[in-house]
Amino acid sequence: MSTVREIAALLPAPSELRAHLRALAVLEAAICDDPEFCQYTFDPAWGPGEEAALMDNGSGDDFSVLFTPAGVLIRGFDHESEMSPYGTEDEQVWPGVMDDVPASLRPLLDEPAFYDDDLDTPRITACLWWETGDTAWRTGSAIAFPDGNEDPDGSGFLFRLLVDRSPDTVRAHFEDYYERPVPVDAVRHVLAGHALTAATALALNPAALADDALLQRIAAQPEAAAFLAGDGEFDVTRTDPIESIVLPNGLPVEPVAGCNAGGTHYLCGPALPGSARPVLYTDSEGRASLIAESLAEALTLAVVLPSWHDALSGFRPPALNADYLDDHPDHPPSRTASSPRSASPRPPSGRSWTASSPPPPAPSPTDSSPAHRTRRNPPSSHCSASPLPPVRPDATRTAKDVGRAVTHSPRRLTTDALASTSSEGTRSSCGHGTTAATATSPLHRAHSGPWPRDLRAARRGLAPSGCRLPLTP
Repeated sequence: MSTVREIAALLPAPSELRAHLRALAVLEAAICDDPEFCQYTFDPAWGPGEEAALMDNGSGDDFSVLFTPAGVLIRGFDHESEMSPYGTEDEQVWPGVMDDVPASLRPLLDEPAFYDDDLDTPRITACLWWETGDTAWRTGSAIAFPDGNEDPDGSGFLFRLLVDRSPDTVRAHFEDYYERPVPVDAVRHVLAGHALTAATALALNPAALADDALLQRIAAQPEAAAFLAGDGEFDVTRTDPIESIVLPNGLPVEPVAGCNAGGTHYLCGPALPGSARPVLYTDSEGRASLIAESLAEALTLAVVLPSWHDALSGFRPPALNADYLDDHPDHPPSRTASSPRSASPRPPSGRSWTASSPPPPAPSPTDSSPAHRTRRNPPSSHCSASPLPPVRPDATRTAKDVGRAVTHSPRRLTTDALASTSSEGTRSSCGHGTTAATATSPLHRAHSGPWPRDLRAARRGLAPSGCRLPLTP
């Protein structure tokens, strides 16, 4: 028989359990196409000084692990268990399940999120706790488990991935749930507490960083779209450039976003399944630069480096330093809030989080009142990413083709007759209302001259301050 008593002997200490639960949330955030359907989530701001790891399988079973200065409380609910409040005559918690919970942790079970509208008691069939200063997990001492069931309280089913934390078991769980392959090396990487690199995220869910998927997620989240349009100068509603452009080698270009200064971002090359397309930026004067080898990389640049366009003209753009933050104090929280699911960087509070991050500080006495416990932030999972997504060979070839196109002789930029054009990238009048892109690409000229420092840093996946860039698909 498997009950909370057996589970208590198999669970790791709170710090290791916390790291594992964070890793599960990071993994599923990378694997899942829709955050609304994630089973495992981690909320670092559940309450003052509190964190919460949550699991909800969408079929009526859930658990919560609350990390607080007073200790850790685990609540599990198996809706098919005989010990469910719904299965008792008086719809009360099964005797002994909560009776021994210490006073320091007992208020955590009063959380409204753990109650159903038609129940006067929390949803619970299993409960464990580790009070600060303890050396082992504890459970109710007087629980009389029903006979004839190998898992009477559902703890073996609910906490399986907390007991067997091996990469193979975790991989098998997500493969079964999502019905597609999950690479065990990527699972092992995240479970080990390493930052979720873009390469790992791509391996866990190749479709998540596809151009269409990224643009759809941005369009579906007004807050993320507004942030990118403002601070990132990447407005997905501006897809109608003032003048179209033509590349001499015949590569197709697709406008996907504009900026406040009249510039346009284009995806270059044919849209092929599983292939990344380089991003070309043209300003309102006809100058052009190949800014990224993929849309995911361009979004990373747009989010991490405000006013990055200035770097293309040789000016150092404002970094996320004290001067910039004095003028834009809402930039970090706005960036954090707006880009959780657009595959854009999401640095929580300006720093990188991995599974080994320390817990939050204890709350002040004035913050721990019951009145503060009723407000909860939505569950979320934070993951770190560095470096930027790997570029496929076909994308590299396309990028080189575009680089040659925008640095080609101005008089051969289009098949139409061109007016005289400056070799420094000034505006060119073309037939049929087109404008020739004539500036040197930063990617292309990297071999002959240095990039502006901040643009180089952004492309390496580092902000000017050196902070790691989290990336969540």
